[in-house]
Amino acid sequence: MSDKKIRKKAVHASKSDVLDEVTCIEAADELGLGMVTRNGRVYVECPFHLKEFGKRDRNIGNCIISKNGRHCHCFACGGDGNAIDMVMAYESLSFCDATDWLAEKRAPHLLLDTEAEKGKKRDNKKCPFSEEEFQIIGI
Repeated sequence: MSDKKIRKKAVHASKSDVLDEVTCIEAADELGLGMVTRNGRVYVECPFHLKEFGKRDRNIGNCIISKNGRHCHCFACGGDGNAIDMVMAYESLSFCDATDWLAEKRAPHLLLDTEAEKGKKRDNKKCPFSEEEFQIIGI
């Protein structure tokens, strides 16, 4: 057996929890994208251009963020999505890594990584099986 210490992987942040707390505007800010506000609308340097065209967006104004801040759309490349999609495209990260990246930057309390915290979260959920179903299964 190896002498290497086995490192347990941290629990990933929940997509819905991250998207409830982090807007596209906040994601764009963390990514360092340029932003301007015109007529009450926020335009951002497109995070999807690199994935679509192989080069970064040079025109702030192609990509608009929705009024509620939860969605963005680029009229030049057709890229669109939420805050996690922005991070995935701009940083070339997987879904889980992008979700954790956003949580780490803007909502670190969503990253549960200790056994005690994981147990607390699990204890708060109601078991989906009845006592009768346990007897049938034989548990």
